[in-house]
Amino acid sequence: MLTYFKRQLATRRSILTELLAIGGEATTNHIVKHLKTLKPTVFQLNVNARCNARCEMCNIWQTVDKTELSLGHMDRIFADPVFRNVEYIILAGGEPTLRKDLPEVVGLLLKHMPRLRKISIPTTGVSKALSLRHFAPIARACLERKVFLSIGISLDGVGEVYNRVRGLPDGFSKVMETLAALKELNKQVEFQLGIGSTISALNVYDVDNIVRLSEEMELGLA
Repeated sequence: MLTYFKRQLATRRSILTELLAIGGEATTNHIVKHLKTLKPTVFQLNVNARCNARCEMCNIWQTVDKTELSLGHMDRIFADPVFRNVEYIILAGGEPTLRKDLPEVVGLLLKHMPRLRKISIPTTGVSKALSLRHFAPIARACLERKVFLSIGISLDGVGEVYNRVRGLPDGFSKVMETLAALKELNKQVEFQLGIGSTISALNVYDVDNIVRLSEEMELGLA
């Protein structure tokens, strides 16, 4: 457990830097906002509308229009000065790892957003190959820029409960393979790895099993 926390702390900036950032946010939110129009500091970017799960609580996988912004288009958009104050980005979808140029998308964010402090990427984790292909270079790029990277694997149940909620007959075993592979990657490059759950009538009685699994794997639960 101690080793886990040491790894996670290594991805964060110094405590003094974090305290200064929190102080700056408080000043902006309670004083500066009354004096001028504030630029956005938190941003969610849905990189696609495709998914490799068939979740009962989401129908994005049924989306007909699969159009995606090109890298060139994103480059022009994020070059706008309005994005220079962004500190926290959520990269979502669809399923982000289905976008072949996901590391390049992150590269554009790092290029255009000098104040960026954190990137969060929620993912189904269904494909171990895609997860490793994308998250390895992304984690290294974020570590180089001292941007905190958080990868959240969606886990809405254990065993057959997960398979039913996500509409994937063998989905749970695939996610377990991905989690094991990402834990190994985490030993090589620093990032935060955790589990995210959407609780509904479909899985509410399996919450204890989700919590128990997260504890056994020493992973945070959101």
